[in-house]
Amino acid sequence: MVVAAYLYVYAFWLILPSLCLAALRWGGWPERIVAFLFLAAAAGSILLKSSVTGGYRTIEIGVLIVDLSLLGALVWVMVQADRRWLIWVVALQAISTTGHLARLVTPDLSRMAYALMVGASSYPALFLLGLGIIGHYRASRRRAAFSF
Repeated sequence: MVVAAYLYVYAFWLILPSLCLAALRWGGWPERIVAFLFLAAAAGSILLKSSVTGGYRTIEIGVLIVDLSLLGALVWVMVQADRRWLIWVVALQAISTTGHLARLVTPDLSRMAYALMVGASSYPALFLLGLGIIGHYRASRRRAAFSF
């Protein structure tokens, strides 16, 4: 169980920088901004979490601030950009952010449940970012092929 948890975290920290580099190389401005936002939010969550090993005992105010900031920034990018995948990313972030509300309403909620509610959307969001990068790359290649 503990090994699986570490693999989950290590895989995230391998995938996220890789997607950031891919966004810089093949993504458009929305993909680049979202990749940077994900990286900043992941780092901010680590820095602002109350404890590395004993976190999520109470509402994580620092992580809540990061999640709300990320949600606001993602909504802004979604409104500005013409990318359908961003709608799903915003929805996932909204669900993740409501995990803090669940902790507030249910104080006896287990630490693991709270942590999972807040962090479970990270992999699907990374997957959607990857799809966005691929979609932008394909669209730019099609445009280049048809512009004589």
